[in-house]
Amino acid sequence: ATQSQMHSITVDRLGGNIDDVVGFSTSTPKPSLRPDDGRIILRTLAVSIAPGDVRVLSGKTDYMQAPKSLPYIPGGDCCGEVVQVHPGEKKFKVGDMVMAIFEDGAPRNALAQFVAVKASNAAPKPPNITPEEASALPSSAMTAMLAAEQYISEGSRVLILGGSGGVGSHLVQAAKTIGHAGFVAATSTQAEMLKKLGADRVIDYRCENWWEVKELHEQGGLDVIIDLWGGLEAWERAQSPSSPLKRTGKYMSTIGDIQYPEAHGIWDALGLVCHIMGRKVSNALSQWQPRYGLLQGVYEDSEIMHRLSQRVANGEITPVLDPASPFEFSADGVKAALKLQESRHAHGKVVVRVAAAQP
Repeated sequence: ATQSQMHSITVDRLGGNIDDVVGFSTSTPKPSLRPDDGRIILRTLAVSIAPGDVRVLSGKTDYMQAPKSLPYIPGGDCCGEVVQVHPGEKKFKVGDMVMAIFEDGAPRNALAQFVAVKASNAAPKPPNITPEEASALPSSAMTAMLAAEQYISEGSRVLILGGSGGVGSHLVQAAKTIGHAGFVAATSTQAEMLKKLGADRVIDYRCENWWEVKELHEQGGLDVIIDLWGGLEAWERAQSPSSPLKRTGKYMSTIGDIQYPEAHGIWDALGLVCHIMGRKVSNALSQWQPRYGLLQGVYEDSEIMHRLSQRVANGEITPVLDPASPFEFSADGVKAALKLQESRHAHGKVVVRVAAAQP
């Protein structure tokens, strides 16, 4: 690569097999600042992979999330060292270590040696964690933090469906440290991991049905179910007469009915929205169902990013990486990371190390 070029991961088309569409370029143009674009340029140290990466790559949501052109660079949430700022930049200076969340609802551009990010989407890297750990925070730990702040109250009894993924592994912690829940249960195969993170009861979905677990029905049942995994079937179980969720309880979902919906045109997109909105209306009119809602956890918001950074620095949330992380910054390394994310069996965040931090 020349001084104006960099190494990057590339995706040359949507909808193909990961092995066939993901490649490595040594001659990608470096990003540059444009007048008044509000961005800073980072030397990328680490990037975390998100469900959005798999959705974009699959092409299933191309109407809403397709890149403007191909090939594109995947990866959104990242940690890096600031190497260039606008003259009037007030928050950050060259040499600062920051973490940043992806923009415009779709992760891209970060799996490269350099990335331009909105300064308003960045926050200082907490000093007590590594760059790999910091890259894991912006989307997943933000979602967990906001869920705990908004829907979990002191002493409440909570069930997390999908407790060991990128959001779940942080939400188990935040439910206790931020929401001050009195009882936290989670579905997962990773009992030891989640108990260390603060779970009171871990339900192995391979051999137990959560709606039949005795402890969930005790003390009047559950106040909140947060669904990161189950989709429509889980909601139907939650509203059934035999459910442990109180009739006055809340059911909050990050995935709607399915993890990877399809939207190839406006009618697909409207269909998805209208279906969920119709459920919310009928649910609001019902006296017998728990309250159903969609949990929006990813915001391009400077104040939220800085609050997340401070909570991590204070020890309220500890980043959780899948044991296979960090993956190598290479075509093979990123393919393996994407496949793990696609499997929906990651335990913690899937992270790629792009470069080592300089001492």
